[in-house]
Amino acid sequence: AMSIWQATGGKYPAVATGGADNYVKFLQKLSVDRVDTPLNFLILFDNDASGRNAAAKFLSALTEANHNAAAGFLSPNQDANSILQFRGAKELADAIAEILSANARH
Repeated sequence: AMSIWQATGGKYPAVATGGADNYVKFLQKLSVDRVDTPLNFLILFDNDASGRNAAAKFLSALTEANHNAAAGFLSPNQDANSILQFRGAKELADAIAEILSANARH
């Protein structure tokens, strides 16, 4: 989450979920803090098998809780921090903007 925030200059709020499979605790906390307010989420987990599986669980749970959610993925087997560290903030920010744009078209 910090890499996304850093690369985009804080343009997009980013929330660490506490782990890809932590969707139950995340949703419990979310329901306590914002009971009736639908929120928009872009799930951006690692593009590996566990990240894709966790994204599917988060999408399902967020949708069931009446939030708007979409998933996007970066380069296979890379996370936001590795892209930030090895390719730079601009490349990560561009990748995030592309994912957001693709989801806006759907």
